[in-house]
Amino acid sequence: MKITLKTLSLSSFLFCISAEGFLFQDNLGDLLSSCKQKVDGTYRFTGDSGLMKFGDYFGIGRACDAYYRCDNGDITIKKCPSGTVFHADMGDCKSGNSSLPQSCQLYCNPYADDKFHDSGSFPERVAECPYPLQFSERTKQCENFTDVNCASRREEKDYCSYWYIAYLNRHGGNCGNGNHPSCFDLPDGVFEHPFVHKAFIRCYQNRLVEEGQCPVDPLWGTQTYLYKGICTQRFAIPVSDPRGVGRLPDCSGVPDGSYRFSTRPCDAYYRCNSGEAKAIKCPDRTHFDTKSGRCSSTAACYRV
Repeated sequence: MKITLKTLSLSSFLFCISAEGFLFQDNLGDLLSSCKQKVDGTYRFTGDSGLMKFGDYFGIGRACDAYYRCDNGDITIKKCPSGTVFHADMGDCKSGNSSLPQSCQLYCNPYADDKFHDSGSFPERVAECPYPLQFSERTKQCENFTDVNCASRREEKDYCSYWYIAYLNRHGGNCGNGNHPSCFDLPDGVFEHPFVHKAFIRCYQNRLVEEGQCPVDPLWGTQTYLYKGICTQRFAIPVSDPRGVGRLPDCSGVPDGSYRFSTRPCDAYYRCNSGEAKAIKCPDRTHFDTKSGRCSSTAACYRV
């Protein structure tokens, strides 16, 4: 069996090929893939530790910047020139992005260059779409996950499953401590943020697509809280709300009519209709008139 090291310059990695058979151990800490029992053709490196950059955090090796060819059992290794990556569908190094079979958010980028690559923690020329985008084999770029067909590529849905995020939090950060919200087991919709007070998360197709803070309502001048999927001012939230944030009284058994808020007697009131309560804000320069049950510019404003 013949080994040809063709145009080989793999990050100054030193190959030791004197030990008989050491380069061709399959699935046992192998340094190099074997062409044994493989049909002739080009192949992508898939986790061959001998071709990994030192410190490769994710351990997929040189899947983008190198490949090997099998001819009658002989192996030829080729390093992709600068500005190119391996395109499995073409069997050669070419310009432009190409997909990776491991995951739908990963892809080969000829110019992948950031501090994580410089530190040796990301594989050579491997890039990742920002969460929750995914790599489109049709457009050859990152797209909204709703527009990407992942086919057999693994589809990560959780924020903390993206490699970049996992790397950032590898030493017990937000993901490591389990204090980052996940939509993995939630239906589509808006939910109260599990870790941040007065905040919410929006889920779609088991992805976290939005995190937000419920604002202060400018009309009512009070904090809003998530209620039935909407940031709602607290005088429209029933007092029975288990969080204790509601200020809307219970109208059960109360005659239909308009009533003053005990905690806000002047510029607003609530109306009971068949046991249902509704909060109403008076227009500017008016106050609730208990006699007429309406807002009036002549009504006196006083607390009881």
